[in-house]
Amino acid sequence: MNTLEVGEVPHHLAASYATGFGQEGAAWIAGLPALAASMLERWDLERGFDVWPALSSRWDDVVAKGDILRIVRRRFDLLTDVLGLDRARATGWTLGRLLQNALRDIDDGETRIAPSSVVIADSLLTR
Repeated sequence: MNTLEVGEVPHHLAASYATGFGQEGAAWIAGLPALAASMLERWDLERGFDVWPALSSRWDDVVAKGDILRIVRRRFDLLTDVLGLDRARATGWTLGRLLQNALRDIDDGETRIAPSSVVIADSLLTR
């Protein structure tokens, strides 16, 4: 099994529209268990770290539908159910991932946190 070195970032589960998991409705979730199993065989990863990409996938569509907090919470619940994740643990890892993303953005010169990150954090913290 491969392990990650400090600072190394693998190609994560990438459950997004771009990888074919985003077509029509909740169909994007269909391949997650197999994809997660495949990734976990190759990397010693905490699965909760990989929830964020699926939550932020097709963000413009989420915003266009309205009721963003409900949609994010529903996606989170589906992901944690399908992957068999403890919701509290997955929440912590997702918030950690959002923090990591924000710190990288700041390092790259951004002056504000991405709006999608703020909404995702809010949806998980105000349940």
